[in-house]
Amino acid sequence: MKALNILVFGLIAVLAVVLVLFVNSSDMVRNLADHSIAFLFAIGILGLVGAREKTPTPQA
Repeated sequence: MKALNILVFGLIAVLAVVLVLFVNSSDMVRNLADHSIAFLFAIGILGLVGAREKTPTPQA
């Protein structure tokens, strides 16, 4: 689970760094807007996987 957390925080950090570095470049902002859905899907899917790993297994 620790590796999954590092991966999610890494994806969020990459998105934040790109936003900060290229905020003045209109071409980069447009390019990021086109591809940011990939970041959001990756973070969401990894979050769902992490939540499933934390869910306790039902006992009969």
